[in-house]
Amino acid sequence: MIFDEAGNLVWFDPLAPNLAASNLQVQQYNGRPVLTWWQGYIPPQGFGQGEEVIDNSAYQQVARVHAGNGYKADLHDFHITPGTLR
Repeated sequence: MIFDEAGNLVWFDPLAPNLAASNLQVQQYNGRPVLTWWQGYIPPQGFGQGEEVIDNSAYQQVARVHAGNGYKADLHDFHITPGTLR
């Protein structure tokens, strides 16, 4: 969920049961602002098992970024750098 300064709901993207979202950030992708966040499952041990999501300024999905070699992305920092997405 994203709220404006007055507390009004601006955007909401519900998740499936047992999933969580974390680390919402504004970043740059192809010279434009995008929203990025992690979403997935958080087991009792506290690490994340999920993916990174990128939406444009109209809240439309641009990409999903997955960890390599069959692994799941952890819920910590995700930074778009040159060469991140091809």
